[in-house]
Amino acid sequence: MNKKFRFFYKSILVVLLVLTYNVEAQTDNKAIKTDFAVYLEAIKSKDFETSLDYLVEEVFDIIPRETMLVVMDQTFNTEGIEFTFGDFNIDTIQKPIKIDSTSYVILNYTSNMSIRFVSAEDEEADDEEEATEEDEKMMRMMTQAALEQQFGKENVSYNRSTNFFDITAVKKAVAVKKDGNKQWKFLVVEKGKPFLLKAILPNSILEEVLTED
Repeated sequence: MNKKFRFFYKSILVVLLVLTYNVEAQTDNKAIKTDFAVYLEAIKSKDFETSLDYLVEEVFDIIPRETMLVVMDQTFNTEGIEFTFGDFNIDTIQKPIKIDSTSYVILNYTSNMSIRFVSAEDEEADDEEEATEEDEKMMRMMTQAALEQQFGKENVSYNRSTNFFDITAVKKAVAVKKDGNKQWKFLVVEKGKPFLLKAILPNSILEEVLTED
């Protein structure tokens, strides 16, 4: 085999390897998008049983599944708080990182939701003194400040016509799949609760998700 032919042969192999990798990556990305859509749509429709099927299983070693169901139900069905969920979009999907027999993929996504706090005066009339306009203004300011601290000032706005706070949540999540499994599982990155991330994610993945963009 002469040098020219060997060079040509090696070039073909490199091209084939790159094409194979790209096809596999596109297949993974499509599956991640599909599974993540099911996960978020289940939360949106308050089908918490289904949403937990897409949660990283190690979470239940820390918080039992039954407890998670109760917490989610109480969170999204709290009296006096109304949630509505809009669209979501996966902005970026990073390359898979394989550690032992598990693949990890970090993704960045945005989701829209609105939240309104309904007072007793809004639901039924009573003999108690109604809140003054100044009281309501102060409550709105305090609520907006709290939401801005969590989601960023640029991602929170108040709609006076509906009394909803409109929020664009910019977040990271980690898609996880063990060898032999077809379904991707997810762990949304909540930086305010690093103990959960530290208990589940390998150090290299943990360092990556906690790094500011």
